[in-house]
Amino acid sequence: MTLGAFAAYFFMHALGGSYLASIGAAFIAGAVLGWLINVTIFAQLRRKGNELLPLIATIGVSVMLQNAMLSLFGPVPYAFETPYSQQVFRVAGTFFTLQSLIIIAVSTATIAALYAFMKSPSSARRCARLSQDRETAGLMGINPNQLIMLTFVLASALAGMGGAMLAPVLVLTPFAGASVIVKAFAIVIIGGFGNVEGTILAGLWSA
Repeated sequence: MTLGAFAAYFFMHALGGSYLASIGAAFIAGAVLGWLINVTIFAQLRRKGNELLPLIATIGVSVMLQNAMLSLFGPVPYAFETPYSQQVFRVAGTFFTLQSLIIIAVSTATIAALYAFMKSPSSARRCARLSQDRETAGLMGINPNQLIMLTFVLASALAGMGGAMLAPVLVLTPFAGASVIVKAFAIVIIGGFGNVEGTILAGLWSA
């Protein structure tokens, strides 16, 4: 998430791109990072057959990325201002910035698209078979490595996009994503692992 936030920041301030385009840049940066981490770390660990190793590696990768960004960008917070942060609307006595409305609109559209993808017959069938038995899924013509790769890339891309939308609201530092990750993990636990509807409802409830 933090890498996506910095990617959006530098896309706007260093390259002169628009904020909405920077969300796309963060999406791409997250996807590339997810692909790279899966290829170099998690794909190697899965070959060992120990499901606990990738879980432990996730914590290590998180710490490694935080320290890498701390070395690159420094500890000083970045002020990520967008043209939409100062535009305020009042609706029924409640004040909203245009930035908040963009977050709501993009998040709603993304959740709807992801839900449709997850619930499509082919995707749901492949994910269910893979989660039940990886070897049997391979015998049925499902490539487990490709499906896991897709999961990594898609999850990382969405995290990057989320970072680009939250960076103007939160303080942008190399550790900006830590609190969000803890909250996201709690939401998944409350909603239930593998329960898409429950996770969405838990996220809305915790917001």
